[in-house]
Amino acid sequence: ENFQRKSNLKVNKMGYARKAEDDNSSSSLNESLLIATMCIIGLQVHVHVKDGSVFSGIFYTASVDNEFGIVLKKAKITKKGTSKSNVATGSVVETLVVLSSNIVQIVAEGISLPSNVTGNNEGENVGSATETLPSEPR
Repeated sequence: ENFQRKSNLKVNKMGYARKAEDDNSSSSLNESLLIATMCIIGLQVHVHVKDGSVFSGIFYTASVDNEFGIVLKKAKITKKGTSKSNVATGSVVETLVVLSSNIVQIVAEGISLPSNVTGNNEGENVGSATETLPSEPR
């Protein structure tokens, strides 16, 4: 009820309030994340998760509906972290889903990203993008 009366707040589809001025930067961030995600589909990636584990596999798709998550194909654990994993060391998992609440970073090496994702690289062909994935809804 409070959210409806304050003009500088909006409620997203999950019911959490955010400031209206955050819309432009949030929209730009979401667009950059979507573009970067599309650029790495089909590529070998390394997904670093909170417990220190690293999973490697083919970046297959991402879900951006409720909680951002990614799907790897032919995934394997390349570095064991501190938590017990449901992926055995050395085994290949046909499909692995990793939610953003567990992701620290996704690394795809040697790829070219559009300048609107990486910033102005002044003629460099290969860029890097760093996006912060929300681990909890805002």
